[in-house]
Amino acid sequence: MTRSDTGAGEVLAELRTLGPTTRRGLVDALGWSRVTVGKRLDELLASGLVVSTGYGASEGGRPAETFALNHDYGLLLGLDIGGAFTRLAITDLGGRFLAEDAADIGLATGPLGVAGWADERAARLLAGLGKDVDDVRAVGVGVPGPVDMRAGVIGAPLREAAWEGVAFTDLLAVRGQVQVVDRDVNLMAVAEHAAVGEGRHTVVVRVGMGMSCAFVLDGRVYRGERGGVGVLTLPGPDGRLRRLEEVASGYVIRDRLTAEGTRVSTSLEIVDLVQAGHPLACTLVGEVGDALGRALAEVVRLLNPSTVVIGGAMADAGGVLMAPLRAAIEAGAGSYALQTLRIRGSLLGGRAGTTGAVTLAADALLEPTRVTRLVESLA
Repeated sequence: MTRSDTGAGEVLAELRTLGPTTRRGLVDALGWSRVTVGKRLDELLASGLVVSTGYGASEGGRPAETFALNHDYGLLLGLDIGGAFTRLAITDLGGRFLAEDAADIGLATGPLGVAGWADERAARLLAGLGKDVDDVRAVGVGVPGPVDMRAGVIGAPLREAAWEGVAFTDLLAVRGQVQVVDRDVNLMAVAEHAAVGEGRHTVVVRVGMGMSCAFVLDGRVYRGERGGVGVLTLPGPDGRLRRLEEVASGYVIRDRLTAEGTRVSTSLEIVDLVQAGHPLACTLVGEVGDALGRALAEVVRLLNPSTVVIGGAMADAGGVLMAPLRAAIEAGAGSYALQTLRIRGSLLGGRAGTTGAVTLAADALLEPTRVTRLVESLA
């Protein structure tokens, strides 16, 4: 094995998987010699990335010391940008939420406006924690459109061309050591798949002002060649395929309600109308559920997932959205794929996007090769 194969980063990765573990536990899990594991563990302890968490059960003699990732090593910042609503969260390195905020801003605000809000709110939240921007180790951002992960730039969202080609994290003053940008629904998929906790294949849909879909296949988000995966379509009246977002989404509901004299600007306002029993809002949300279910039926037939998760702000409409959606999937997906399929709402609610954002940020920050190089530079 090479030095990188037995580097400190591999030990840290194992600790993140196992949780608090003894030296003996690491030896057994990694299959390395006790000397090698001990040396790498000492390096991680000296770097501050790992801490002793006390003593566990005896391993044949005195109680064994246990070790874990140091959650206080630094902070993570997660930003979940939606069509008309944006959330920001600050967590420790283990993903525990310490502070968060949200605002009715999104695509129409423009990248500079969203970045300015995020910097201002992050600075305030950090100050409230007795921290500053230098304590942020990594930043994760979700945007409502395709992201070319190799180039680190945003593709064109459906309605706001101003975001196309933008390297969003370059606009932030709070940057940390590592920045990750991905499609918002991909971040939701990371978090929701982990929360579901069973099955290898999960389809996650974000229903808000826009409409987006992500796939977790064999436990990993599938992004395609340039991040353009998950565009759902339905045949229009003329038989030609149209993007689902163009015919059944929060934007469509907003336009219909406005035309009838009821002004709304966010999916949360649409849900408020539904919960108040507004007849037209309930009808339109039900139509979105039916259209989405018909589109997802084809996805279920194609991929045979274990779970379909419906998230985003519109999911708070409950049965008004979910009942027709479920009925359409069950009518169109075929009996074989339905035998083991679970259709459910989000387990994480509004935190799904920011949870996924800080998860990807932590994964990038603590990538084994990067950690090994960091530890070696400190030696």
